[in-house]
Amino acid sequence: MDKTIEFDSQVTKKDLIDFKLYHNFHSFNGWFGVVAGIVFLAFGIISIGNTTITYTLMLFLFAVMFGIYPIINMMLAARKQSKLEIFTKPMHYVVSTDKITLSQGELTEDLSWDNIYKIKFSGKNLLCYSSQARANILTIETMGEDAIAFVDIAKEKLKPFQVKVNKQKLEKVVK
Repeated sequence: MDKTIEFDSQVTKKDLIDFKLYHNFHSFNGWFGVVAGIVFLAFGIISIGNTTITYTLMLFLFAVMFGIYPIINMMLAARKQSKLEIFTKPMHYVVSTDKITLSQGELTEDLSWDNIYKIKFSGKNLLCYSSQARANILTIETMGEDAIAFVDIAKEKLKPFQVKVNKQKLEKVVK
């Protein structure tokens, strides 16, 4: 039986920030930056009055560069990205057991299930990867109950390690 669902997904600045933070803090580099920032901050506090002011300021500068700047930079990039035409209009999805069809305005693209790298749930959105570097953000807020149906079809068409979605958590967010 061929299951088909249709939905629109509108990606907002908030969704882009969530995506960037999710990626950053699900990698070694993301956590390394936080730990390095905390270490530099601790050394900066310890160095107050024990070393030169230049050394203390340098430690605080490194704390900002490693701990705070990357997060601010991600937020600014998401803000800039959200103004691009592709994010100002909703993306229409038609999902079947054969393929996923994406359309926006005049443009239409078919994506076979063989081309799906993996699907993850960030806690707020579904992330549908077609490669390690390219993902479509499917917003739960605009998908509603179709998010569960989408995951059901994905689990049917993909290998278990490709669908990293805790269905119970997804159901809580949907309802």
